[in-house]
Amino acid sequence: MSFPIRQAFHYPLQTPSWYLGHMAKSMKEMGSLLRDINFVIEARDSRLPLTSINPAFDTLLDKVWGTSYSTLKGVRGIAGSGAGSGAGAGSGVAGSSSHVVPGPISVKGKEREKVIVYTKRDLAEEQYEQPLKSALTQALGQKVFFTDTRVDADVRAILKHAVRLAKLEQEYTTQFNILVVGMPNVGKSSLLNALRRVGINRGKAFRTGNVAGVTRKLTGTVKIYEEPPIYVYDTPGVMVPFLGHGDDGAERGFKFALTAGIKDDLLETEVAVDYLLWRLNRRMIQDEDRPISERSPSYLQALKIDRLLSTPSDNLTTFLDAVCQHIGAWKKGGEKDHDAALGFVVQAFRDGKFGRWTMDSLVPTGKLLRDTIPISETSTFDDSDAATTTAAPLGDLDQNVPESRYGSPSFDIRTDGNLKSANDSGDRGSSPIRVSSLSLDESVSLAVREYLDNTAFVQSEQAKGRGLSTNQKRRNEQKARAQVRVANARQKARDKERKKTAAAPTGGGGGGAKRRARR
Repeated sequence: MSFPIRQAFHYPLQTPSWYLGHMAKSMKEMGSLLRDINFVIEARDSRLPLTSINPAFDTLLDKVWGTSYSTLKGVRGIAGSGAGSGAGAGSGVAGSSSHVVPGPISVKGKEREKVIVYTKRDLAEEQYEQPLKSALTQALGQKVFFTDTRVDADVRAILKHAVRLAKLEQEYTTQFNILVVGMPNVGKSSLLNALRRVGINRGKAFRTGNVAGVTRKLTGTVKIYEEPPIYVYDTPGVMVPFLGHGDDGAERGFKFALTAGIKDDLLETEVAVDYLLWRLNRRMIQDEDRPISERSPSYLQALKIDRLLSTPSDNLTTFLDAVCQHIGAWKKGGEKDHDAALGFVVQAFRDGKFGRWTMDSLVPTGKLLRDTIPISETSTFDDSDAATTTAAPLGDLDQNVPESRYGSPSFDIRTDGNLKSANDSGDRGSSPIRVSSLSLDESVSLAVREYLDNTAFVQSEQAKGRGLSTNQKRRNEQKARAQVRVANARQKARDKERKKTAAAPTGGGGGGAKRRARR
């Protein structure tokens, strides 16, 4: 089936931020609470395995626990990448002779551990689970679980891991505490309710909802296991302060909007559904080369509009007209109610009507933001579908190599797992390989490494005051002015105290002189 489709999606010029006051407050409270926490679970959305990573959590753990979670990506690399010379650096794309073993870390005499739990696994593609587990474990030294909170076996695997650590610490502590963190609406409260259900056979203790921001403050402890006693804290979802510039940031915003990770009114629903339609059509074209048993459900059939549209349409108005006709969405006067149709399509996606779908691309683009040296336009990193540079970096499997505001470097993907810049003439003892020749494990491994490297680079740039959003710049300016005011007030107080001290009489004669003066 062939039909016309847009080669690239035109993203809005501005990306909204959604970093609310209660999120900043929650991060501060977590910093104090972490001193008494034994086990941290970072919940992420399986449909967005990379986009739902908030690096602020690992940075906070490093600060409080004294770990190096936020820097392991740069030291260990991914599956033996050449990112550093620390433990874990070796050779091979998908495997290394030096394997990073996840597990608890001794912090001030206590065993502590952080694990990653991908929720909503029933909505994401199963083929990516094991490659992601291997890549993230090797990159970060953290154990990774995939779970459907409705399935007791999935929940029990996480609980058993926590109980094992709690038993090790039982003679040193009377209460084992777990803290669950994550971005908004990734399923933290649902996970905690599931742990409580499986652990002590009790009902819900935490509020849940299908919109972002249901939990807005840190909760008290709730018991989820009897012996040893284990308690959990729920925390508000904390969004990254800034989604990013340009198409990259806009696409992240659309992904969060479609998965209910941010407030619905931050981005126009019409544009978000247009992006979803574009992605659905791209996926349908890709499926033409796959066996029928491996194809995703047709969105025309999923929405039951296949009798109204004989072929898929890349025109949003045509698509919404068909949806309106199917659900009977009409306004007064016989006008089609496109708002109702938009809501129907978004809910269908959230309910998994379009099949299991991992929306993040797990194919390496060959782009490292930290490499800012412009080089030749010609590169051996050129898949058959990557002829232009217009698509966003987190698109589908046939995505094009994207442009970046940090420059336009090209790379060879090499069999030793290194990303080699085209102007690097050093021979690393291996030949370039095409993306199409990578195994799934190799592709995911390189994509994860690339994402983590780029995230670390952006963090370092923002720490230097570069690449900030308008709101971040404004907050930094307000903070700087406040610091100046505090410094001036302290200096004024010190000057006043010095003047007071200088004017005060010294020695015992001063009092006698004053008495004689009064007589």
